[in-house]
Amino acid sequence: MKIGVLKFFAVTLVVALVLSVAGCSGGGGGSSSGSSAAASSSGGGNKGPFKQGSLVVAYKLNANGTRDINTTTHTTDGRGHFSFSSIPWSGATEFVISGEYLNENTGTYMTMPANPGLSAIVDLSSGSSSDVNINILTNIAAKKIKHDMNATGASVATAKAQAQDDIEELFNLDLGSGVELEDLDLTDGTNNVKANTQLLRISSALLDTANPQQVMEQIATDMTDGSLDD
Repeated sequence: MKIGVLKFFAVTLVVALVLSVAGCSGGGGGSSSGSSAAASSSGGGNKGPFKQGSLVVAYKLNANGTRDINTTTHTTDGRGHFSFSSIPWSGATEFVISGEYLNENTGTYMTMPANPGLSAIVDLSSGSSSDVNINILTNIAAKKIKHDMNATGASVATAKAQAQDDIEELFNLDLGSGVELEDLDLTDGTNNVKANTQLLRISSALLDTANPQQVMEQIATDMTDGSLDD
């Protein structure tokens, strides 16, 4: 894998992760439109914890990865969690959270603007419930997923699998069998403990940069070809 301008940041994260491994529901509702197929989803925003009332928008995605006109919205509760009890479509869906989140390195709040927001893309199944934890890694993956859906015609399932493989390699992640990036949760000390610890270290390293939002977007943009080479 090629590493260019972002080499120092990425390598620092990998070293921290290697050392780590060695040492070791909803708020207000919104409007929606779409088909009669119903799915549900719940989760939280993980960058640090988002304040109560942060906006979460679910976008139905077209086959080419662009956003459809169908959306539904919710807000986070006091723990930064959200819950969509009925999403009137199935298939590729992008969840985007925006608002104030806690920088756990400094104890101060920072703002995640609505554009671009923090994203996660999942493949919703009609009549089923999905857990979606929106985090830095799902956000990096989202841009790669949409790029592949548009550029190669890949299905959301294929694009998600490729994006996760690339991110696992880049950050030396240790995900268990069947664990998705959206399963990771900074606040969960019971499930996926090793991977959650790795996510925490990545988040902490990112927040230590001069401009966390810019660095994250640079990585996400550069990862569209599966490597850091800009």
